[in-house]
Amino acid sequence: AVVSTQSTGEHAKTITPVLGISFHDGALVTNYPWDGQPGLYTGQYAKSPDDDLFISLAKTYSYNHAAMYDVSQQCNGDSFADGITNGNKWYKVFNGMQDWNYVDNDCFEVTIELGCCKYPSDAQTTFSSVWSDNFNSVFAFTALAHQTVRGTVMTLDGTPLLGATISVEGIEKGVHVRHENGYYWRPLRSGVYTITATKTGYFPLIRRNVAVTAGETTVVNFILISRNQVLNHEKVDIYHPEKNFKPGEEDLL
Repeated sequence: AVVSTQSTGEHAKTITPVLGISFHDGALVTNYPWDGQPGLYTGQYAKSPDDDLFISLAKTYSYNHAAMYDVSQQCNGDSFADGITNGNKWYKVFNGMQDWNYVDNDCFEVTIELGCCKYPSDAQTTFSSVWSDNFNSVFAFTALAHQTVRGTVMTLDGTPLLGATISVEGIEKGVHVRHENGYYWRPLRSGVYTITATKTGYFPLIRRNVAVTAGETTVVNFILISRNQVLNHEKVDIYHPEKNFKPGEEDLL
């Protein structure tokens, strides 16, 4: 188990996931962060910085499921309203996959409890039923990966700024540029936002009135100016990310 956990963690660091799902069983519900928060007991609500977004993601999965949203079809007297639950509110767990992915990988992950039976006697029949029940949910949830603000963070000469932080005003959780070509992705609910790109050694850049529409992607590119270049009065050509794609790179955005 330790080896598989380490392997999963190492693999997650090599990709740039936007959304994630962990599948469990033993209940019928969609569980979202926080799974555990210091200072809170099991049964208390642990609100993450993206609580509204996680609730929306969880409901998208539950409402598209064949039965999860229906309290009467949940397990063993469970009564999860809308078929969703905050992790710590249900039961407290530290170092779970969804919290770790959210904090360390900027991946917005939920945990899906697939059903009441942990050890089915007829695996094939159970698999077919689970697949049918979750089919629409998986695709509806996955589609939300496109409801993001995305783009690039570059220097004036077009060098990708790995590790740059993308912050949204009012949300105390930034995401980071992890892709080698300078791309970032930031899932958001519909609304109008102020978004800032920062990187140590560079002047921050703020984009105001960024509109996010349901089901659509908003592209916002950032060019950050080095503080050293300004202090040294260097003259440079400005890189325009919209006009300088290499062949095929458009598909990565």
